[in-house]
Amino acid sequence: MSMDRRIVELLRVAETEPTPELFLQLGQLYLREDALAEAQAAFTQGIQTTRAIVRDLASGEISLDEVRLELQRELEATERALALRGRRDQREALLARLEALSLAEHDALIRLEVELGLPIHAEPQRCPACAGPMVPGPEETPGSLRCARTGEGGDLCRHMDAVNLYGCGRCGQVVRAWNDRKPGQDDPHEAPFVRPERTRCPYCKGRVADWTRHYNACPQAAPGRFPRCDVCRQRGFHRRPIRCPRCSAELGETPCAERRRR
Repeated sequence: MSMDRRIVELLRVAETEPTPELFLQLGQLYLREDALAEAQAAFTQGIQTTRAIVRDLASGEISLDEVRLELQRELEATERALALRGRRDQREALLARLEALSLAEHDALIRLEVELGLPIHAEPQRCPACAGPMVPGPEETPGSLRCARTGEGGDLCRHMDAVNLYGCGRCGQVVRAWNDRKPGQDDPHEAPFVRPERTRCPYCKGRVADWTRHYNACPQAAPGRFPRCDVCRQRGFHRRPIRCPRCSAELGETPCAERRRR
């Protein structure tokens, strides 16, 4: 008997004798046909015909309804498959008009591709204020960027001298690193704020919140083994990595993020 005929037969029986076992079988047949929405409906109907617990008439013992549990597992898996299909369909719709996407739509496309583990259609690294091109920042701040405007003849931008903007080479996201102050109100001309990650001590491999304390207490290294920071001249490894909030790629590192007062 063909798959379609078997489905039609089960649907006919379900009209007069709806049982959870029948809906379980029906939903599984729909899955074999890749009819996810129909399978979801069948598993849902099957659950509605069951109770959470059943009583054994012979022994009087109460137990969970195994068929109900199987229906719930199948339903959850089907709903995950439907959600994944929806995200893939959304990506295909965005790709169909890639050249006409707004900034928000391009961001949504990239986030979908990151979630699905697919190749990323990166956006250009743009200045957050003027949307123009960017150039590498100071050599002492690897991975940092600044606006490419020169300032000559009125060619101005608030990010010409930026020292803590970072660009992602994987997806194109531009962010601003922050250490000691929380960002204020949303500013349409400002990049998203990202707090640098804590560094790890290369000797004991632990994450360090305060190098002043760790310098004297590291169980794997004597205090003299810690170098002096190029920026603040205190002991410790003060550079902290910056990670892209959209695709998790490493963007660069802050030259010094030691927060204690001096």
